[in-house]
Amino acid sequence: MMEFAFLEVSLASAALILLILALTPLLKKRYSMKWRYWAWMLVGVRLLIPFAVRWGPQVEIPLRTPPAALPSVSQPVGYDPGPPLSAPEGGTGTEAPSPPPAVSAPQTASETTGGTGASAPALSWPPAPWVVWATGAVFCLVYHLAGWVLFSRSVRRRRPPPGPEFAALLERCRAETGVRRAVSLALCKGGSPMAVGILRPVILLPENVCGLPEADLRMILLHELTHLRRRDMERKLLLLLAACVHWFNPLVWVMVRSAGRDIEATCDDAVLAKCGPSARGRYSRLLLIMAGDTQPFPSA
Repeated sequence: MMEFAFLEVSLASAALILLILALTPLLKKRYSMKWRYWAWMLVGVRLLIPFAVRWGPQVEIPLRTPPAALPSVSQPVGYDPGPPLSAPEGGTGTEAPSPPPAVSAPQTASETTGGTGASAPALSWPPAPWVVWATGAVFCLVYHLAGWVLFSRSVRRRRPPPGPEFAALLERCRAETGVRRAVSLALCKGGSPMAVGILRPVILLPENVCGLPEADLRMILLHELTHLRRRDMERKLLLLLAACVHWFNPLVWVMVRSAGRDIEATCDDAVLAKCGPSARGRYSRLLLIMAGDTQPFPSA
């Protein structure tokens, strides 16, 4: 049954999510969070496959009907089987008996009623569990789609950053990260730096970053361009779609939140790998500045 395979996929993925969360404290000191980043991606892809995977050949054993269950053929009225056969003198007694007369098949209901006995097929309604699941999945999709529309309206009044130095710095960082797609910069009011758009990506910068030194702007752009190079927006969309499909499973939503934090953490590690260990303290303070918890650096 399709519904049992669907539940089997959701429960198996939930067990895998718990295993990943349990292994995190053991592997955190020895490995970076990149392993968990890819583990979440694999779980997300598995959640979108709507059938259970069976390993090994599937053997179907046919069942024979026992002799006692075979229907008995009634003898027609007036049929005389005759005396038992006996071997004639000097014969071998191997003569086969003559077959009984054929029994006509019973008439169908349409034949007995003159072709008017066929009843109309009964209407079949969808099962209640599927209706509940579909309602929840559509609600989750509409909710997140409405949130994206509202966000797009809030950043519609963006404007390009002043001066050509921003564009020159963006081109240097794009070459450094290996991003081949065309990326544009825009300023918006409030918020944190983020990359938006899949087909035409844009890096949104809050207006207060204009007073930051070039070294800080470089780290901000490297962070957002790393998201674009790794296609993190598409992967977040995949995880969100898996959560909408399995909205009834709370562990799937735990996976989405944990994956979001791991995506940011692995992106921070990539930036620090380019800037060197000496930039760790400055980068940590920059994250606090973007969160609004401290004052920005003085301009260099």
